[in-house]
Amino acid sequence: VFEWPRALGVITVAVLQPNFERHRSLEILGTNGTAMMRPIEPASLCTDLAQAAGPYQRGFQQVAVPEYHRFEQEFDEMACCLENGAPLPITPEQDLAVQQTLLEASGMA
Repeated sequence: VFEWPRALGVITVAVLQPNFERHRSLEILGTNGTAMMRPIEPASLCTDLAQAAGPYQRGFQQVAVPEYHRFEQEFDEMACCLENGAPLPITPEQDLAVQQTLLEASGMA
């Protein structure tokens, strides 16, 4: 569980469940409603809003999600960095901070 002044984040893990891919999800709860992506791959997104917001209508709505190929962009960025000597988009310090946070949150630190 991660807490911020005006938000709360909960991370759960389903990888030990049979067919875990179906259980992977991202759910965002807000004062105007919810957005849920389940499963994440292939992506299926729905919203349920109290009031219309941007292109999303009030009530329940299934939202079209463009096809996504996991890690494709990241591999393209890494190839560009390796070929051109450009810096990676994430610094080692940022990566370390993320890994430490996940270890602490999991109780494995």
